[in-house]
Amino acid sequence: MSSFRCSSYARLVLVGVFVFGSGCGAADETDPLPATDASGLQAALDLQEVFATVAEQTFPSVAGISAYRSAPGKVADKRDLGWREASRDGHPGFDRIGQGSAFVVSDEGFLLTAHSLLRDVKTGRMADRIEVELGDERLEGRLVGAEPSINLAVLKVEHRGAFQPVTIGDSNSAAVGHWAIAIGDPPGPGTVFATGSISAVPERECYQEQRSATLLRSSAQVPAGAVGGPLLNIYGEVIGISLPQQFRGWSDFALPMELAMTLYEPLLVRESIRSPWIGVSVQTRGSVRPLEGLLIDDVFDPSPASRADIRVGDVLLYLGPDKVATVGDFQRWLYLNGIGATVEIKIWREFEISKRTITIEERPASAKMR
Repeated sequence: MSSFRCSSYARLVLVGVFVFGSGCGAADETDPLPATDASGLQAALDLQEVFATVAEQTFPSVAGISAYRSAPGKVADKRDLGWREASRDGHPGFDRIGQGSAFVVSDEGFLLTAHSLLRDVKTGRMADRIEVELGDERLEGRLVGAEPSINLAVLKVEHRGAFQPVTIGDSNSAAVGHWAIAIGDPPGPGTVFATGSISAVPERECYQEQRSATLLRSSAQVPAGAVGGPLLNIYGEVIGISLPQQFRGWSDFALPMELAMTLYEPLLVRESIRSPWIGVSVQTRGSVRPLEGLLIDDVFDPSPASRADIRVGDVLLYLGPDKVATVGDFQRWLYLNGIGATVEIKIWREFEISKRTITIEERPASAKMR
């Protein structure tokens, strides 16, 4: 892997355990070391090779993305004699509203990224144009679906060659102290490789009310250009998506891949960018002898749930004809039914099963998550 140090990864920015500049360097192998120092150096070199292998395997799957809003009639200031944004981006008539990273998750050219990178923070409007830099190609990206409340978006691109998807890992197996590696490839030259460790794991499975409790957190300080890129474990498996944090220049939060992949397939089917909801917060309760279901631990008022007399402490058993034994079940069936669907739900309350008819709505702006 000597090429890692002096050729293909010469521009790599490594933040965390080690920091490399744009040049090349190597240890002076002529200086003898005591045996204890030599064993420590060998351990460091072995770890370095692991990092290099992760980088080599993952970077072909990582893309840079730029989001633009149409700005018809916009004319460059003629008094500005320096480089102009349009000449760099090649998109005159558009304003860039966001940029960051994404990564390939399928052979068909679907990518995951952070939804907020595609939205104008001033107006809340979505991008009119998305450009994806994958390898040496600039591709037109299409927004397939998104879940704004958890900051997840699915993109689709067409590519002349074969796609190289990442390997999805088990985010539930992440533990405090495990290695965490954040990779990004923001538009333009330069890549990001940030190392650290997992500092907090999700306390809850559902994003319905307390969003921060559903996220991974690491000590890998991720610059803005790497937001939307993958967070990896030491095996090079993706366990999260790096998310931006408001009022901070760095990110240390990541959306767990279990949650992202739970919603990935429904978003492909529904192709929606709106958040469906019924106005409840749920969590795994375990078995309700002889039943299984989810504990409703909070109800928003007004909401479809409050109007149907759903109460805190009820246990949700079915959403439509589908059983909801896990939080993933609840999220999947909620999205697949979609906004506007009227469904019958079954709940367990005071040792009795009862039915309610409820219409799935779009999550209102007033229902903010913490």
